[in-house]
Amino acid sequence: MRPPLASAALRLAALAVGLALAGCATVEAPPSAALQKVGRSDLRPEELRIQVRALAPRFSGQLENLADDIARDAGDAPTRLAMTRFKANAIPAMQSALFQPDPVAAVVDAWALVAQLQDALVDIEAQTPGRARLATPAFAGMERELEAVWADLTGKQDTSQARARVHRWARDNPLRGSVSARTDTTALLAGLTAQSGVGALGTAGRLMDTTQDLVARMDLQTAFLPKQGRWQAELFTLGALQDPAYRDALPELPLLATALQEVTRQVQAVPWLMARERSAVLAGVRDERLGAQGFVTSEREALVTELRQERVAVLQEMDRTVQRAVDRSFDRAQALVDRMFLFALGLVLLAVLGALAVALLLRRRWSPREQGPPPRSGWVHLRRPVHG
Repeated sequence: MRPPLASAALRLAALAVGLALAGCATVEAPPSAALQKVGRSDLRPEELRIQVRALAPRFSGQLENLADDIARDAGDAPTRLAMTRFKANAIPAMQSALFQPDPVAAVVDAWALVAQLQDALVDIEAQTPGRARLATPAFAGMERELEAVWADLTGKQDTSQARARVHRWARDNPLRGSVSARTDTTALLAGLTAQSGVGALGTAGRLMDTTQDLVARMDLQTAFLPKQGRWQAELFTLGALQDPAYRDALPELPLLATALQEVTRQVQAVPWLMARERSAVLAGVRDERLGAQGFVTSEREALVTELRQERVAVLQEMDRTVQRAVDRSFDRAQALVDRMFLFALGLVLLAVLGALAVALLLRRRWSPREQGPPPRSGWVHLRRPVHG
């Protein structure tokens, strides 16, 4: 059997662990290492995260509109195929960049991706002279928004050095093939944080994804997953029409159309599936939170009960100790009183005996002496006659 104090200590430790687990959803995450190096002291990590996450749906829509405008302006099948491939690859990459756990790394990665995509589309537009240059203005607007976030982050309105460094990195690391195979931007992040005047960056900080980030990304995926399915179908169709190996299969096109309709039907069901999964995730998070709160409440009640019992036991033990001390004091006081009474009684007896002795001595001293024979003198001693 465990001692009562040890049991109370264990319950207190369990309560502390439960409070730490339950506070994960509400306690504000500390600033990352990158934010501590380049960030202003008055800029909270949550504010920066909200600004960065808000760019994801807007940039995704702008990239989609840009690709559609370029394909519409060109009017040929190769450009349409290239722009469809661009949408299918660039938009997920931009969303992944802006939803990185560290918002500082997300800004730098998205900025570098914008510069790389701009260089790639400018090269594609340069291959067809006389066509309108649509990529440069669109990417210039995105870059202005990222520069505004970087200026708000660093507290410096002049972002020309950072912009030059990003574009130089993009030229040194151009996109080749798939966008997902692009070069990692860790070195660029380290260079920009060092350029801010704080020193070299040790390690990129990591912030835990919050529930708001999860919900925002699921909402964004719900909106773009059907489009991704349609773009993949278009890529397959356009590639099949341009590939000589597939031209012989044109008689089977009705079967292919039927298969594509089935794919489209499945894709259209994705939003409902995503909504259901999101509801399940939110329900799971809510159940976990309620379970943690219930556990903390039960542990708190058990701890309060245990402490109350400990307090009652301590008070009872103190009462018994005080009672024993009082009883022992009364026993000693009674013995002392008995001794003092016997001592006083002895003194009284001694006083009485002394008084008797003094009285006896005084009596002997002052009592009349016995009469002796008559003195031998001329005086005649006459005796009284005794009558009767």
